[in-house]
Amino acid sequence: DHRDLHSFPTRRSSDLCGAKYERIPDGYRMIQNDFCAKMVPAKISSDRKDSDRLSAEETTSYRSILGALLWLTAMRLDLISDVSHLATHVTSAEIKHLRQANQVLKRAQDKDFIDVGLYFRKLDPRKGLRLACFHDSSSHTKEKAYAHEGVLIMLMEDHVKPRDGEYDITCTDAQAQLHGGHAHVLWSHGA
Repeated sequence: DHRDLHSFPTRRSSDLCGAKYERIPDGYRMIQNDFCAKMVPAKISSDRKDSDRLSAEETTSYRSILGALLWLTAMRLDLISDVSHLATHVTSAEIKHLRQANQVLKRAQDKDFIDVGLYFRKLDPRKGLRLACFHDSSSHTKEKAYAHEGVLIMLMEDHVKPRDGEYDITCTDAQAQLHGGHAHVLWSHGA
């Protein structure tokens, strides 16, 4: 919906294509709890080896799970890296990829991730606003032979207020707290 957030209907929430848009006390949120809960993992026979190519039926299951996970990434930025990695194997998937897709789905449905989505809390422009770029990466692990990288560009209240021309700031722990707060995600990338 391309309307301004302030023109949202006065009712508490609305549902569109498995995405729930609703008012919260200090802004709005977009979540996909119901859609995520309805996703079903693929059945994998116990006699299948990780290196086995997927059968036609397994390929359909893999693509179905992958498509649903891709839809979740619209609001579940925590899933982007794993889902984008799985998408690179869509034409050459093996049983290990189907198992990984089931693991990502299980993590997406974990009770600790209920209500994870995009939250747009009211920002106070009187405090000043700033663009902030946060990026991080990881190394490979014993479960994954690839690293994760993520980038977020956000609009935030400016509690830091650096002086003009000041590009390098060393912060105490207390000053580092000023870099956080409410933010609107403008752009994200995961790989």
